[in-house]
Amino acid sequence: MASRTKLPRPASRQLSRRISSCCELPHEVVDNHIDGNHSPHEHEHWHRFHSLAEAREDRDPDDDDSQNTLAEGRPVDAEKGKPMPFSDYKDNIVTWDGDDDPENPMTWSDTKKLRIVILLGFLTMGATLASSIFSAGFREIATEFDISMEVVVLGIALFVLAFAFGPVFFSPLGETYGRRMSFLPAYAVFIAFTAGTGASQNFAAIVITRFFGGLFASAPVSSVGGALADIYKPKERGTAVVFYSFAVCGGPTIGPLIGSAALTQLSWRWTMWISLIFSSTVWGLNLFFLPETFAPALLTQKARKLRLRTKKYALHSLQETQDLSFGTFLKKNVKRPLHMLTTEPILLCVCTYNAFSYGILYLLFEAFPIALQDNRGWSPVVSSLAFIAVLVGIVIAGCINIWYSKAVYAPAVDRTKGQVAPELRLPPMILGGILFPVGFFGFGWGSYTHWSVQIISAALIGCAFLLIFQTGINYLIDCYTQYAASALAANTFMRSIFACGLVLAAQPMFHNLGVPWANSLLGFIAIILAVVPLLFYAYGHRLRERSAFSC
Repeated sequence: MASRTKLPRPASRQLSRRISSCCELPHEVVDNHIDGNHSPHEHEHWHRFHSLAEAREDRDPDDDDSQNTLAEGRPVDAEKGKPMPFSDYKDNIVTWDGDDDPENPMTWSDTKKLRIVILLGFLTMGATLASSIFSAGFREIATEFDISMEVVVLGIALFVLAFAFGPVFFSPLGETYGRRMSFLPAYAVFIAFTAGTGASQNFAAIVITRFFGGLFASAPVSSVGGALADIYKPKERGTAVVFYSFAVCGGPTIGPLIGSAALTQLSWRWTMWISLIFSSTVWGLNLFFLPETFAPALLTQKARKLRLRTKKYALHSLQETQDLSFGTFLKKNVKRPLHMLTTEPILLCVCTYNAFSYGILYLLFEAFPIALQDNRGWSPVVSSLAFIAVLVGIVIAGCINIWYSKAVYAPAVDRTKGQVAPELRLPPMILGGILFPVGFFGFGWGSYTHWSVQIISAALIGCAFLLIFQTGINYLIDCYTQYAASALAANTFMRSIFACGLVLAAQPMFHNLGVPWANSLLGFIAIILAVVPLLFYAYGHRLRERSAFSC
């Protein structure tokens, strides 16, 4: 191999600075290459940009495109015709151009953000509606396929069980390719399986299509919370999440009513056709009108456009430097959530309380028909009206959360300059812990009194559910800010398991114990779990200090 003639030291350093400036290479890499002391990694960097350096040295000064690429040493946007602020991109990492960058989702107008909340709310409502509307056809399905009621509930149990596994796949997609890619394609598959359930000719087909329908329906359920965090700051997010929760909880509560009304004139298959029509409509609206909200994905798109426009190939987003290997995927989405669930007392207790409250919402699909149809002799449509009481309770809880967020939590954030303790989130959960057992005992023993007692109790159950569930989510995010995705993944896993178990246990429990004692059992469990927010309000800060994952 021929030896190279080394330049004198001053001349070589002058050449080094010129090449480094031209190619945006670290000058140490150029120095080492000129001196012959380069590593294989540096050699790769050299060849990557060597052709770019030659092209820039030989460019025609009269070429308009060349003039648009560099002007007074600064890159120029060829479309906008003005210099681009690359001097602000430290280490060539593309960021937002100031706090008011219109491409930053945090700076979007309130009207645009509200449109996004509505679109995402109805998208998730379509998934939760499909989970509950199926319950209206239980008895007709059992008769058509000659199966017991304990077996037919698998149509709901497996649907919500699939919610435990969907986030493992769809949440990482949202954090890699953006929110739209994580749930819009999956939602289309969910719609297809919904059609498959409606066309099923045997119960085995129903069970299979319901499970996979729930698996793909979980995509928006697992990703939409992150989308709201993309566009709202923590102080504003509480109110947005409340309005989103109205739409999410509206699906399970009005589904049985819509299904029962349809079954007065149509077959059980129309519960699936109604779900199909609604889900297809909201999917189409989101496809055309929902923008991407995930900032890292938007910055990756921005970096790609800048590289093409300016030929400055060193520009990149922070997301493009992340490890996306399968091992990292398993650690982040499977190993870490399970590890945290078994080692973090706060996470385990809050997830258990949240899972119980979430499971109760699905247990009501079977409890109400037994308590109101079998015991009181109401028709399916009239008994389904009790779910409106649950929805009213949810709305009341939402109003309480909005008031607390604006009157108590937001001022505390301002006073402490954002350093407020996560335990300040817990008072609404404490209130929910009081209302939950009251609702259970009232609904159970109210079966011997006027029907209004049970309806009011149903509203208390709905109110307590949202106070507990929404506060628990906010508390986990504040406690495990850096690992919030793993904490919420653990919460999703737990609540889906509980929902599946309570749905399967509802029929035997209410038939064997009776309505009063079955509700009393749930009330006693609720009393025990009500201690959770009280303990964490008093001692949560000590547990967080010992935690390896808490902020």
